[in-house]
Formats: sequence, structure tokens, C-alpha cells
Amino acid sequence: KRRFRADLAEGATGPNGYHAPGELGARYNRFRSGFVFQGRTLWPLLGDGAAPDAADFVPRLDGWRGGVWRLAEAVLGRLEAELGDAGLLLPQPGHASGRLFA
Repeated sequence: KRRFRADLAEGATGPNGYHAPGELGARYNRFRSGFVFQGRTLWPLLGDGAAPDAADFVPRLDGWRGGVWRLAEAVLGRLEAELGDAGLLLPQPGHASGRLFA
């Protein structure tokens, strides 16, 4: 936990790393602790390979993250299509689709 402590200094690019209960978003995380990966960078939290699955950690986490993104894109794409079909979307100049979601 100390090795990957989150950098919460003012001006930090994001809270990457471990946070203790109540440290981030005090009310929401009052009793929660864990690791935060903000952005695309993933850290090899299982160390240098001593743990049985250490070498697989980053690729598996990256695969999981990709799956979550694909699920979100599918849900939002379906929502956009249904709202568009119902005439509930306003034109959004500058977006690739010209609709609510790019």
C-alpha cells in the first residue's frame, strides 16, 4: 500500500495509486479503500513476478477495462439509437454523428 500510495498533491494529474478509507471523496469512500487508475496507465501491482499471476495482472486488467468500455459504448449507442428513433435528440453541431453522443 505504501509503495503505490496515491499522489494527492495539488496539481497532480490524477489520484493514481492506493487510497485509504475516506481519503478520496470522503463521503462516498468513507469506508472504502483501494487502487485508482486514472487515465490509460496501469501499474504492475503484483510486483516483480513473485506472485503466481503477477505477469498476467496488467494484461488481464487491461482486457477487463476494454470489455467495460465496449459494454458502455454498446449501451450508450443503443440509447442514442432509441432516443433518435423517438425524435428525442437535438442536433449537436460538431459531434461526429450530429447527435447527443459522438
